[in-house]
Amino acid sequence: MKTSKFNLLERSKQDAHISLLYNTLHDHQILFDDPELDPEQLFSKINQGKALTAKEAEVIPDLKELGIIINDEFDEEDLFKQWYFDKIRDQTDSIQVTILPAMGCNLACHYCFENEVRENGLMKPEVTEQIIGYLKNRLQQTQAKKLSLHFFGGEPLIHPEPIKRISQELWEFCQKHGVEMSSGMITNGVFLTPDFVDFMTPYGFKWVKITFDGDREEHDKKRVWHNGKGTFDTIYNNLAAVHGKIKIAIGGNFDENNYSSMFSLIDRLKHSPFADDITLARFKPIMSIDSKTAAQDDGKDSNSLCESCSFEEGQIDKIRALEEKTRVAGLPVEERPEMGPCEYHARQSFTIGPDGSIYNCPAFVGLHNLAAGHVKDEQYNEIGEAQLDFQKWDDDCDSCAYLPNCVGGCRYNSVNKTGSLKIKSCDISYLKKATEVFMQRKIEEFIGKGTINNNHDEEIQLPTYGGMAVGDSLSHY
Repeated sequence: MKTSKFNLLERSKQDAHISLLYNTLHDHQILFDDPELDPEQLFSKINQGKALTAKEAEVIPDLKELGIIINDEFDEEDLFKQWYFDKIRDQTDSIQVTILPAMGCNLACHYCFENEVRENGLMKPEVTEQIIGYLKNRLQQTQAKKLSLHFFGGEPLIHPEPIKRISQELWEFCQKHGVEMSSGMITNGVFLTPDFVDFMTPYGFKWVKITFDGDREEHDKKRVWHNGKGTFDTIYNNLAAVHGKIKIAIGGNFDENNYSSMFSLIDRLKHSPFADDITLARFKPIMSIDSKTAAQDDGKDSNSLCESCSFEEGQIDKIRALEEKTRVAGLPVEERPEMGPCEYHARQSFTIGPDGSIYNCPAFVGLHNLAAGHVKDEQYNEIGEAQLDFQKWDDDCDSCAYLPNCVGGCRYNSVNKTGSLKIKSCDISYLKKATEVFMQRKIEEFIGKGTINNNHDEEIQLPTYGGMAVGDSLSHY
């Protein structure tokens, strides 16, 4: 027997007797806190074929059941591919769609990805109807049980009519066919009103994501109206006005000029009238884009709406510092690393632009040579099928424990860095740091509470030895 190549082991920085094992393929977490059962020694013995103690031998059946230990002849590469194709690329249980009713915007943020691809078009009524018909057909063909709609732009609220129409029609269809539907919106928030939220709530509208680029002074230098006037107070007051009606995710973009201001923003959010509505607060650096490189093959001059995870070392440290400040302030943070195959990899996850063009990745919107199809057609075009079909990782990735959390990296990063979609984009430094923080936090929660908190809504008590669970599970030795 041998250990899985997807195992990651992290020893507590507070107590050397406590370790957490995380298997990235099976998504299992196993806590070891028995001084007589050291996982590092156990795995070393297994891989060297050495004799085990009675206590070590006792846990082998459970570790095998969880895929932590496997037989020598077992091929995990085949298992990974089966997981990727069955659970990610070709799954049909749920459909996730990002819809852009407009590419235009009422603000003039200088770093916006759309400044080079904005076409100022609004979704026409006939395209709205085509989208409704297309999604109804998809739901019928796949027999999906869930539909998630994400409205974006541009600024979606400069053209709310398609949002309302699509939501109403699909909600009625989903109710009739037993499909669970939910929706949300990424918006700058300046046109967000209680009336709009009240209208949308009966149709499964549950959340908005809003961006603050620092506290008032710094935010008002970056996120401005076309006349240069700041927007902080408008957005803040609009969120206060919808307090209790909807969940709110907070995002923020920083550079060297406004980084320190993000800390005072977090303090303000902590004491805001809508603090209880915040489900997530996350801040990231403004990314530079090499449009000349991106133009070489598959792309053309553009910036990206994708929340890229390709960061430099100093940026990663700043992200973590803001995350820790957010956590200490009592605001929700991303409990798990922001990893895993994104919507690009899944056939049932896609983006629809204002003209009805379909894209496998939201960062491709406006790059018409990367369009996978159109809602007036039933099938993807050759470009769309090719994007789904080619392998996103290479031979060097096969031995990497982070492969299930990366799958070759961000496709837009590949275009941006190399000019081709088909070259991997490896961000191992970010993956390592993000995973280490995640695992240490889980250990700290156990030490402090005797519990492991796997989500914001539910606290899961640690099972005693032998109480194995499967899938996003935590077991205890």
